[in-house]
Amino acid sequence: MASMTRNLQAQITTVAVGDDDTGAGSTGADRPPDSRNLCVRTKPQTRTNELGVPILRDSHLLFPLDHEFYPDVSEPTEGEVAVYGRVEARKKSQSRYVENAVAGVLSSQHPGLSQYYRDNTDERLRLPIEWAILIRDVEAAPPEVRSHFDNLCCFLALHLPDDLNVETTRELINRNDESWMKQIKRLTMASPAEDATMGLHKVSLIRALLESAGGRGDALQRRFDETRSANDNLAILGALFGVELTEPVSFGRCRASDTRQDLSEAPRKTKDPLEDTAFKCGKRSVMELQDHVARYLPVWFSSAEYEALPADLINDLSYEAVTGAQTMRFHAYHNMPLLGNPESSLPLLIFYCANMNVDNVPLRKWMASGKGEQVYRQLIATLRESQAADQIALCLVALISYDLVLGSADENPGPICGSYLDDFLRHLDGCELKNRRGMWEQMICSFRSVRTYHEIAGTWLDTACRAQSSHGLNKLSEWYWKHRSEGTHEFAIEKVRGDLEMERNSLGRWGGSGEEDGRDPGEKTGEDSEEKTEEDYVIVARALL
Repeated sequence: MASMTRNLQAQITTVAVGDDDTGAGSTGADRPPDSRNLCVRTKPQTRTNELGVPILRDSHLLFPLDHEFYPDVSEPTEGEVAVYGRVEARKKSQSRYVENAVAGVLSSQHPGLSQYYRDNTDERLRLPIEWAILIRDVEAAPPEVRSHFDNLCCFLALHLPDDLNVETTRELINRNDESWMKQIKRLTMASPAEDATMGLHKVSLIRALLESAGGRGDALQRRFDETRSANDNLAILGALFGVELTEPVSFGRCRASDTRQDLSEAPRKTKDPLEDTAFKCGKRSVMELQDHVARYLPVWFSSAEYEALPADLINDLSYEAVTGAQTMRFHAYHNMPLLGNPESSLPLLIFYCANMNVDNVPLRKWMASGKGEQVYRQLIATLRESQAADQIALCLVALISYDLVLGSADENPGPICGSYLDDFLRHLDGCELKNRRGMWEQMICSFRSVRTYHEIAGTWLDTACRAQSSHGLNKLSEWYWKHRSEGTHEFAIEKVRGDLEMERNSLGRWGGSGEEDGRDPGEKTGEDSEEKTEEDYVIVARALL
C-alpha cells in the first residue's frame, strides 16, 4: 500500500486523488465523503489544461483507506533522508507532494479529490491546495458566471488605485478573463509557509466574490479573518489584483473627480466606469451593486448602515466589531422597540466597541477627531430631550464610553461645583470638566437607583459603570432622574428647584442648622427675596442628608 502510494506521488502525471464519493456532487463539495475508498486517477492523455497539466482519466481502483496504517506521503522516505538529510529531504518531499496535489486538483472535477487532500494534508501545506480548489471552480464555472466574476473584479479594482485617472481606468476595464485569472493563478504557488490565517482569508475573499457572481460555494473556504477591517480587505484585494492601494478609500466612492472625464477612446465608451460595470452586472445603479457585493464580501456594509453610521469609522473598525454591534442592535430592537430608530445605531456601536474585546485604536482616533467630538456634543444635546428610560440609558453608556476609550483620568476626585448634578448641568451647557468620568459614573449610579428600565439596558449600565454611589449629594441627581420620566431636561430642572424650595421651607432658610454661615437656626435676612443660587441648593441638600 505505502509503496504503491509513493510511486503514484513520485510521478507528476500520475496522481493519487480523492475518495470515491459519487454522491458528493449533489450533497455539497464541503461535505465529507461517505465512502472511505481511494480512487486513483492515472493514464495521462494528450490534452492539457491552461497550466499545461495533463488531463487525467479516472481509474476506479477501490481499496479500503485505513488511516491507522496509511503513511504520510508528504514525508520523505528513509532513502531520501540518507541522501539529503532529514531537513532537506522533508522540504523536497513536501514540495513534491504539494506540486502533485495542485496539479491533480486543477486537472479534474472529481469531487473526492479536494476532500482527500483536505483530510490527509497537514494544515501547514494546505494553502496552495486551497487556491487550486478555488481556481478549479472558477475555471469550471459557466460562461455567464465567469463574465460576471470578471466584471465584479473590475468593479472592486476601480476603487483601489491612488490616482484613478483615465489611463488607469482604461487599463482596468480592458482586462479580460485571461488577465484576471493570471493574477489569481499565480497564487497557487503561494508558499505553504505563508500565515495560514491570512492565506485562507485571501482565499475566502475570492471565493466570496465567485459566489456573489453566482458561482459554486465552499463552506470550508468561508473563513474570513474578521479582525480585519473593510479598508484592510480592500488593500488585500488590491494586492491580489495587482493594483496598488496606498491609502484607504471608502468602498463605492470614486477617489478622484477626473474618473468622470470622457473615456470615449476606451473600447467601452463610458463617462462613469463604475456605473458601466454595475450595468454589466445587471444592476440599475452603483449602490445596488455595492449592496449586492456587501452581502458576500467584508469590504463594505449596506447602504443603510452608511446612512446611520460614519463611513470613516466603520470602514476602519474590525469587521467583527461592526457586525457584533449590528447583532446587539437587532437584539435590543426586538426587546426595546424604541431603540429601533437609526439614531440609536451610533451610540450602540460606540458602547459595544468600548466595552467588548475589540481593537479600539480606530475608535480612539475617531473619538479624538473633530467628527467624534461633534457626535459627543450631539449626544449631550440628546440628553436634554424627552426620552424613555432605555433611550437615556443608551445615551449615558455612549457618553461614558468616550472616557473609557480615550483613557481620560479625572484631575478632581469629587464634584467641582458642589454636586455632581451641578457638574452635569454645567457640562450640558458646554463647560469642560476635570472630573468628567467621575461625573458620568455618579450620574449613572443615581439613574440606576431610581429609574425603571429594561434588563438589557441595565446590563449596559452595569457594564459601562461598575462604580457605586459615593457622594451624598447624589440625592439631587436622583430627584432629577425621577422628574426626567415626566418630561425634558428643562422640565426636570424646574421640578428639582421646586423640590428644593419645598424642603428649604420645611427646614427653614438654612435647613435649621445655621452653621453654614454662622447664623442662628431659622434666621431670616433681607436676602430671602433674592434669586437663589446653586450654592443655596447645595446647602439645603446637605441639610437634608
